[in-house]
Amino acid sequence: MGEALGNLTPLATILSEPAKAVFVRHRLPFAASFRALVVENIFYGASIAAVIVAGAVALLLSFRMPPELRAVSLGAAAAMALVLAAAWMLLRTRFGAVSGAIAWAGSRGLRVGALDRRLEKITDFEEHIGGFWNRNRPRLIGLVALEASFHLLGVAEVVTALWLMGPESPSLLVALILESTGRVINVAFRFVPMRVGVDEWGNEWLGRALGLAPATGTTLALVRKGRVLAWTAVGVLLLVARGLTVREVLAEAERVRAAEE
Repeated sequence: MGEALGNLTPLATILSEPAKAVFVRHRLPFAASFRALVVENIFYGASIAAVIVAGAVALLLSFRMPPELRAVSLGAAAAMALVLAAAWMLLRTRFGAVSGAIAWAGSRGLRVGALDRRLEKITDFEEHIGGFWNRNRPRLIGLVALEASFHLLGVAEVVTALWLMGPESPSLLVALILESTGRVINVAFRFVPMRVGVDEWGNEWLGRALGLAPATGTTLALVRKGRVLAWTAVGVLLLVARGLTVREVLAEAERVRAAEE
């Protein structure tokens, strides 16, 4: 249900992640489930960054690219390297960026009432996130394996779709590059509902640069969008079955947040 809300509205992650915590509040307290979602998103973001870096490096080393595509690849690889470094810092250290900024502003007379009142909760939240890696080492292999399997299945999906579309045997290298491109598009255009038009254009542009047949990239994007539509439909049906609308989900999230405070 949360993913459906993220796919269908421009609010994307801003709405979908808190909504997930609201939807499972009968099993877990909102604060606990939201912290878990934050940690999972850090791992997920790090895994996406790793895939994008791998795809960009493969593209740069294996194909002759137009200057603009080479520049995009270099920029994506550099940005994702920073994401990986940030994820490592967040999970292994008690960085306390938000609480530190609030305290710094307060020491200089720059107080924001709403944030000052929540400083203790913000600090507690950061304590739970910071050092997660060191506190949960026995569980990390399973978590990392699940994130990796998601991307491996994505590459397998690309290989299968390309194999069904044409007589040429698709290479794993091309599949990895196309998969990493899909992740870049998801990150950069998450605010576009269903990435309508963006997936098709991006995959077609890259497909031509990789020497794929015309319309192969567009067809691949449409095939993969079919999978997203199917799961989004499941989420929408569940929302309808529970009698929820986007406005009601937002209102419920606000009520739960207020109750937690």
